[in-house]
Amino acid sequence: MASYLPLWDILEVRGVYQLLASLRLGLVLGSLLYLNSPPYYRYWPGLLRLWCGWRVYHLHLLYLQHLLHLLDLQHLLLWLPVSVELLQDMLLHLLGLLLL
Repeated sequence: MASYLPLWDILEVRGVYQLLASLRLGLVLGSLLYLNSPPYYRYWPGLLRLWCGWRVYHLHLLYLQHLLHLLDLQHLLLWLPVSVELLQDMLLHLLGLLLL
């Protein structure tokens, strides 16, 4: 008899795969920018990797929050180490520092 993964495990595996694919895309774009840019633009790939990784992590947390709300399991959000609102505040603060 075939065994099937529960829906939550499928979503978790798919989310991790998407996260890795997005981070890999950020690394590739960052590497292309690094190779095709003058020396004074060489610090931008690091910022691009930071932005891609942060944005993907933030979007996955929002997706998890929405999914738990649809399944009426909001109490599981208490198990997250940080809240989505805190991440949004930190993201705005980091963007402010990058734009200085």
